[in-house]
Amino acid sequence: MATPYLRVKGLALAAAVTTISCNKPDSSGLYEPIDTGSVPAETPAGGASPDNPPGDIETGGAGGGGGSRPPVEGPVSRDTDAGLPDAALPDAGLPSAPTVDAGPPGAPRDAGPEPPVQPPPPVEPECGGALVDGVCWYLGELDQACDTVCAAHGGVEPASSARIGTPEQGGSIEACAAILEALGEPSASLMEGFREDDLGFGCHLFVDADGATSAWWLTSPAFSPTVSNPNARLVCGCAR
Repeated sequence: MATPYLRVKGLALAAAVTTISCNKPDSSGLYEPIDTGSVPAETPAGGASPDNPPGDIETGGAGGGGGSRPPVEGPVSRDTDAGLPDAALPDAGLPSAPTVDAGPPGAPRDAGPEPPVQPPPPVEPECGGALVDGVCWYLGELDQACDTVCAAHGGVEPASSARIGTPEQGGSIEACAAILEALGEPSASLMEGFREDDLGFGCHLFVDADGATSAWWLTSPAFSPTVSNPNARLVCGCAR
């Protein structure tokens, strides 16, 4: 079977990718107690007894004149429980802690404005083939068009023709060689040519009747994702 290609040229390429406490003040030191002298130890001061009737307290002093005195009561220490109501504590002059308005019970405290919620970064689709120039590439089987190859990979990527298409479409033999290398196919024998029919295979492998495989990039006709041939394995650019 004759190969329907016209060879233009051959090209060999290589690929590269604080707490404050306050004690109560003791004011007993401000008083001077009076020594009564004749009051027996077992008899309370100012108490009545047979030898010491009420209103006549014997002082026991020389020349005392037998005069009576009212009983003397010493100061009540604040450290002794005398059964008296506590007096108001003196102002120690300490600054009072500032009052914090916590709001109604159970209300949350104002922590200020919430920071804006950043949207998550977009998730890039996973590529199951060879990712080159932002396009996910696959090598189809014999007699498979690119729209069939890419059906399970998000469809044909429109930007693919600008890599593997004709010069008018933006393709080049260098881009074709880089993609073949990324797919694990040797590109040393890659040739540039065109077909006389209207099958725009773009960048592809051609298997002749003898099973020999050659690599081609076509300058015409324009690459089409719908064409196929039993002897051609097309390089296809898919979305993922």
